[in-house]
Amino acid sequence: MADPVLTALNKLRRLETNRHCGTCNAYDRLGFGAVCVKFQIFVCSECKSAHQSFSHRCKSVTMSNWNQTEVDALIDANNGGNVHNRATYLARLPHDSPLVPKKGGHPNDFKQFVQAVYNEGRWYNETPTFTNQTPSTPALGKQMSAPPASGGGGGG
Repeated sequence: MADPVLTALNKLRRLETNRHCGTCNAYDRLGFGAVCVKFQIFVCSECKSAHQSFSHRCKSVTMSNWNQTEVDALIDANNGGNVHNRATYLARLPHDSPLVPKKGGHPNDFKQFVQAVYNEGRWYNETPTFTNQTPSTPALGKQMSAPPASGGGGGG
């Protein structure tokens, strides 16, 4: 019989939103095999190495022991997972920014990016900015402005 903790972890890993690396947006159709525990995100191997170079604790999905509390921390509703990460740490960085390192790039590019994003908080927004887009899909429309005040007229 399958371990319910690992079953839940693999279910989270395979969510479409977690198939995009929480740091560099690389895509893996099966989901990534590593988690940066400190930031509660699924990451690719390049980003895992970059995070580890700053002593950010990372764990393997398949080779590490997991408990239910650790898995629950990866759920969006608990401020975990890659969607919440993009809505906070990467909130002010366009997903197609040339600053985001590309898979197969130099390890120092990944380290510099992790430094800027997580250690310096360069694009951090304390109030999560959620969108319905994944890194590979374009925005569905422009940002909506506040509705006009009733009573019309503007004055001034």
